[in-house]
Amino acid sequence: RRVLFRSSMIYSLKRPDHVPCTINAGNSTYSPTYSPDSKKVAFVSDLSGTEEIWIANSDCTNYQQITFINQPESNRNNSLNWLDWSDDGNRIAFTRRINNQTDIYYLDVTRGHIYQLTDTPGSELNPFWSQEAGVIYYGWKQDRFDNDTLQIRRLDLITRKIETVIEDGDGHFSEHR
Repeated sequence: RRVLFRSSMIYSLKRPDHVPCTINAGNSTYSPTYSPDSKKVAFVSDLSGTEEIWIANSDCTNYQQITFINQPESNRNNSLNWLDWSDDGNRIAFTRRINNQTDIYYLDVTRGHIYQLTDTPGSELNPFWSQEAGVIYYGWKQDRFDNDTLQIRRLDLITRKIETVIEDGDGHFSEHR
C-alpha cells in the first residue's frame, strides 16, 4: 500500500472518494475503506441518528452498525472519521473527535471492543496501519485548524511508544531525533 503526503494530510491510495453505495438519501455516509480481501467496506454513517461505524458487503448488501459510541445529545461535538482496516482484517483504526480533541482509536472487529490509542493535546489525524505488525502511522497537529505544525507519528501498539516522523523535504520520511 502506498501513502501520499499532501495538503497537510495523509491519504491512503486504497481509499475511494465515496462509499460505492448509500443507505438512503437522507443520511451522511463517508470515510469508506475496503477490507484487505475487498469483500467488506467500512464507513461512517449517521443513519442511526449519530455518527457510527458501519460495515457492508462490497456489493452493497448486509449493512450492519458495528459501533454504538456516540450519544444523540452530544453528537454535535463528536465525530468519527478516517477509517483504515488492518492487513489481517481484524481491526479498524479511526479518529474520534470529542469537544475539539481528536484521538486515534481502533475497533477489534471480531470482538467488538474499542481501544483508545492516543490522548494527547492537539489533533491526531488520518491513521493507517503499517505493514509492520501492530504499528499505526498518523498525522498530528497542534490544533485541527493549524496547517503549519503537522507531524507524522508512528505508534507501536505493543510498546505504546510514539515516535515523531517528519518530512525531510524530498518526499521521503525520516525519524525525528
